[in-house]
Amino acid sequence: MKHLFGPVRSRRLGRSLGIDLLPDKICPFDCLYCEVGPTVRRTCQRCEYTSTAGILQEIDDFIAQEGAAGVDVYTVTAQGEPTLHTGLGRVLRHLRQRGGRPVVVLTNGALLHDAAVRQELAAADIVVPSLDAARYEAFLRLNRPEPGFDLDGMIEGLLALCAEHPGAVWLEILLAAGCNDSEEDLAALAVVLCRLPPSARHRVQLNTVTRPSRTAVVHPLTLERLQAIASQLQKHCPLPVEVLATAPVAVNTKDCNAAVADPALPSHSPWENQAERIVQMVRRRPCTAEELWAALGLAGQEAPSRALLERLVVAGRLRRQCQGAAEFYLPGTGVS
Repeated sequence: MKHLFGPVRSRRLGRSLGIDLLPDKICPFDCLYCEVGPTVRRTCQRCEYTSTAGILQEIDDFIAQEGAAGVDVYTVTAQGEPTLHTGLGRVLRHLRQRGGRPVVVLTNGALLHDAAVRQELAAADIVVPSLDAARYEAFLRLNRPEPGFDLDGMIEGLLALCAEHPGAVWLEILLAAGCNDSEEDLAALAVVLCRLPPSARHRVQLNTVTRPSRTAVVHPLTLERLQAIASQLQKHCPLPVEVLATAPVAVNTKDCNAAVADPALPSHSPWENQAERIVQMVRRRPCTAEELWAALGLAGQEAPSRALLERLVVAGRLRRQCQGAAEFYLPGTGVS
């Protein structure tokens, strides 16, 4: 499928079927930590970047073939920023009518100043916007927005979303060591958080770098540091402030692309038919082998699974990269 991927296991959402609204990394930002890679087109211009009718047809085909039994949520996302797609509202309403599961939207929040975007997002059960920095210097350093981007307008749009949205808003703040975690940066965030409207539905979630970035080397905060920041921000915030990340560890520097034994791949292995799905999944986010197995329903078939992954590495369609104690698969040099 061109626009659907997964279901993948999400720490906070469960089994998530992803719906990708964009054909490439089109985004107002070019974040240092982005796991998708460099932004191909940096813009705030909304348009129908891909066929909305085609997306809806894929959703209908999935529901007809697979049903919703293996899905906990539908997550509308993109290789770039999903709110850039003018068919967003149609997709959300279609999922609400046909999907039978909660609908989640992941957004960097860049277009929340637009009342029309907020109105479209009202069809989602949960909106997960981001605000990594409220101080412009840190915002420029980490998020690298389109020139002239209005951070204050984005913050006002976020506050309006929290006040207006009929469902839940889970505000995510991703902190990277030395980029946006100074006392000055945290004080600026606290000023924004204290303006959030109280709500039993909304929350603030702190995260850090847990997957390899394809644009730059950025480093995670320790779990202890995240917990201390959560306690500090909670004093100013009327919403619960949670730590989403699990304990990060130092980046592993071993050669993840060293040659390994290539076990024989049985003929007619189901993984032979899953190669394209694997490549498409890691284009959207780096995945561990275990995440790929779970998403493709091949848990327990480790030997043939590893065999195909190694063959894709050798062919240049995948490459390995270590982050902490985990080994991730990313698109290789032979994948555009």
